[in-house]
Amino acid sequence: MTEPTVMGVRVIRMLLVIWIVAAIHFTTMLTLGVMAFLTQPDLQHPGPPSLANRTISAAATVLEFPFVWMVRRASPERHAGFTTAAIATSVLWSLVVCGAVGVWSRLAQARA
Repeated sequence: MTEPTVMGVRVIRMLLVIWIVAAIHFTTMLTLGVMAFLTQPDLQHPGPPSLANRTISAAATVLEFPFVWMVRRASPERHAGFTTAAIATSVLWSLVVCGAVGVWSRLAQARA
């Protein structure tokens, strides 16, 4: 294979990995949001949130940082732009994870 073809294959493979990680993040973030809703206390009899609800909400908040978190703070009642923010957050986290794995593997090669 020629050099441009090899580079093209690497780029396609990297984009596929980024898309897969973003899809996993997006699905996990939405699942935790639903689980947080399902584990919240009964609205008829208000009470403190359970340990499960607090744990799930904390995990969802971490996964929602930074874009969904900002949308929730900017428009708490409407959640305008939630879907766009959720996708952007997933892509950002995917880039961070892929970048960290790339740096980690380069450091491991340099040490070997």
